[in-house]
Amino acid sequence: MPDPVTALQLYARRSVDVLGPYVAPDLARRSLAARRGTQVTTDRGATWVGLFLNTQSLILSDVHVRQAIARSLDRPAIVEGLVREWGEELDAPSAGDGLRTAPTFDRYPYGAGRAAALLSGAGWKTVKGARSRRRGAMELSITVATVS
Repeated sequence: MPDPVTALQLYARRSVDVLGPYVAPDLARRSLAARRGTQVTTDRGATWVGLFLNTQSLILSDVHVRQAIARSLDRPAIVEGLVREWGEELDAPSAGDGLRTAPTFDRYPYGAGRAAALLSGAGWKTVKGARSRRRGAMELSITVATVS
């Protein structure tokens, strides 16, 4: 996406399922206004990168799919690759503010095997020769919008 405004418009129209990360002073307010049910977290003086998940989309409305996404993100490796010794993995969407911590992500440590089991349990099966899992005729696919 070329800019946050376009991304928000697509998010509001349900053309994309996930937003993140965007640098815009009022992205949190606008994201909340764009779609009912959106959850937004912001940082306080630190760099925080996260994803806004549309929990009302057909695929992401399933908690098992969202948990599988959380477990499929190797956050320690991402931190190591992006910021090395100048940053750290956080287990809460609080940018390190001790007053706003909640160990949300700590419940879902990285585990590709567990992520696969969650998807299988939710009915998303691997299909020989297919690039992604399927549930019936539906392909497991989400659209992510980001500014580069």
